[in-house]
Amino acid sequence: MTVTSERSGGFRAAAIESTWRHLPALDGLRAAAVIAVLLFHGGYLEGGFLGVDLFFALSGFLITSLLIRDATGAGSGGRGIDLLGFWGRRFRRLLPAVLTMIAVVALWSWIFGSAADLEGVKRDGPWAVVYLANWHFIAESGGYWASFAQPSMFDHLWSLAIEEQFYVLWPLVVLAIWTYARRPQGVLLWLSIAGAIASVVTMFALYSGGDPTRVYMGTDTRASSLLVGAIAATAPARALVQRVVALLGGRIDVVIAAIGALVLWSWWAVDGASAEALYRGGLFVHSLACAALVALVATVRQGPSVTALGWAPLAWIGTMSYGLYLWHWPVYVVLSPERTGIDGLWLLFIRIAVSGVIAYASFRLVEDPLRRRVTWVRGGKGVVALVVSIVGLLALLFALPDPDAEIAAFDPTEVSVPAVIVPPTLAPSTAPPDSAAADTSVSDSVPDAATPETTVAVVVPSPPPVAPPAVSSLLWVGDSVAYDISPAFEAALGAAGVAADGGGAFPGLRITGNDDSIRLPVLVPEQVIEHDADTVLMQVSSWDAAASDAEYADALAEMASAVGEVGARLVVVTAPPVGNDDLQSELDRLAEVAAGAAAATGDFAFLDAAAVWASPPVLDANGDGAPERKRDLVHVCPAGAASFAAWLTLQLDAGFDGITPADPASWAGAEWVTDPRFDDPAGACAPVG
Repeated sequence: MTVTSERSGGFRAAAIESTWRHLPALDGLRAAAVIAVLLFHGGYLEGGFLGVDLFFALSGFLITSLLIRDATGAGSGGRGIDLLGFWGRRFRRLLPAVLTMIAVVALWSWIFGSAADLEGVKRDGPWAVVYLANWHFIAESGGYWASFAQPSMFDHLWSLAIEEQFYVLWPLVVLAIWTYARRPQGVLLWLSIAGAIASVVTMFALYSGGDPTRVYMGTDTRASSLLVGAIAATAPARALVQRVVALLGGRIDVVIAAIGALVLWSWWAVDGASAEALYRGGLFVHSLACAALVALVATVRQGPSVTALGWAPLAWIGTMSYGLYLWHWPVYVVLSPERTGIDGLWLLFIRIAVSGVIAYASFRLVEDPLRRRVTWVRGGKGVVALVVSIVGLLALLFALPDPDAEIAAFDPTEVSVPAVIVPPTLAPSTAPPDSAAADTSVSDSVPDAATPETTVAVVVPSPPPVAPPAVSSLLWVGDSVAYDISPAFEAALGAAGVAADGGGAFPGLRITGNDDSIRLPVLVPEQVIEHDADTVLMQVSSWDAAASDAEYADALAEMASAVGEVGARLVVVTAPPVGNDDLQSELDRLAEVAAGAAAATGDFAFLDAAAVWASPPVLDANGDGAPERKRDLVHVCPAGAASFAAWLTLQLDAGFDGITPADPASWAGAEWVTDPRFDDPAGACAPVG
């Protein structure tokens, strides 16, 4: 399918000539982008993930430039846009390397990897093969930068999926413009602008705080980063850049250096990919800066800035950037601190060195030969080879065996139970409200002028102690951490003679937000009625971390009211500490708000479970090989769940009537410890050591 056009929209075709030849300076930009990503994933550059946006801007610029070149007949011998030819060149450039990487990682995970490695390959691999990884991760609500599961070796392929989707769809748009528009260059410019604005507006509309996975990985919300590059590639934009370059003369290098410094500063200054400012326009501003930098570097043919970016070692890294990006993340996952026993800069150096060696081998053995020298990957044979490769790889991924369940066993007689300390918000009162004004054992010997001088003993009897409130049925609610604790909760409280149900805990549940389908104040009352529960225990959820203090306090009051209206009481329990410092600070803040609200209002009780858990969190606190925490240092394994449930049972017994705690040895080794949730993700609770 081709279209031929001599129209250039009133602008000289020479305006885009500079991108028809290889520009080492653009390779230098690629190098900077991939180095930023390598450092980010190594834990040494908080905003290094923004290097992906530089890749996007470069891709949008170069792909659109090539399409314009073909449409004007300058790069296709007058044949116009040849869609099949264009897609064939893109596929030869990208697919062989990524399919090879997926196959190697799959085989390694099967033969040498852990259960978690194999599960990640089986779960994510097929989506990576068909370039839909980004939508797959969105559907799973898996955060790329702070995933609670052990990282999959295909996590990074979300960005390549977006680029490939762009490579498939954008040529169709450009072809349609050159087929039907009288001034295609102008139409392309304004359509690109409109598309970029629509993408940013979509991001604004969809992002409401909290986990940004949807807007960070969505093709629709990230298209703006590609389209600003496309804008810069149009002839009107090129002509403007050329005029600016001519006007500034030698001072253009100062402008390039300033924009480059601004981009680098953002990589250093941004506090991680969860920073809300990114999704309120920050990503778009960064992409604009990247597109401006690309357009200027592609236009300026000489000068210190272009020379520096085209420095041979830097340009060589840029040439290897695709392979480096493809291979670095699997290498980082395999060469983890736990597997290597190494950390810090030495581990970063080893990871980058190994990634570089593999990327070079991929370039020399796969990418370059199939792109330039091997003839059977072209034409009809190439299509057959592509289909066979994809089908064969999908067959391999589906044929891989399921990973064996690995849940470490622990000794139920050695369950650690911290001392019971009942806080005032849970302990029942033993004196009437006005007891401070009464003396419960007073002998009044003050003489009175109107009475004989005799001593009269006045005894005020002590009131009977107030009986603790009775408990007969408990409901456990919360997010995925509480979900992991549910089996132990039911076992421990059931053994203590209380009806206990953990069905109110499920991944993603919270008390704040606008979605009533996941808000506990809306969901819990019906469950209280269903289970005839008189007490609801709610664990603080990390999903509420985006809420302000006032929002969280209001939600707690709403939760207590909703529970009270159906005849139950609410007890709030703190969550285990997590391995993410930023998230931990938010959990501490929520706990402080809850404790303050409980003390101030008396609407609910509050329990601090800090004594149960090692802080900062570790996999195996007592060193018996059975981890208390999952590999993500957020969720809980059977040993930890048992300790928490035993502590909670004693804590409730001290504040309520109707509970008779049982020896953990009688329930902690029951069948609940083999629940599949403790092997999700695979190997999360595998033996340590």
